[in-house]
Amino acid sequence: MVYRESRGDIHAINPDSGAAGKYQFLQSTWDAVAPAGWRGVNPASAPEYIQDQAALTLWDNGNGAGHWAY
Repeated sequence: MVYRESRGDIHAINPDSGAAGKYQFLQSTWDAVAPAGWRGVNPASAPEYIQDQAALTLWDNGNGAGHWAY
């Protein structure tokens, strides 16, 4: 999934949708699952372990890979 979304680039930004980071979070989704100190911050500027943590939260609290279109 990560390879398809960003090729593993934690700083990736989609110029069309604005999705950002390794998992290509939309800002609204990021703000819902990111740790408190990282909400409101562009996901692409967060360290990889923070992006991983937010993705795991989204996966565990959502419907697995269903949040990612691929």
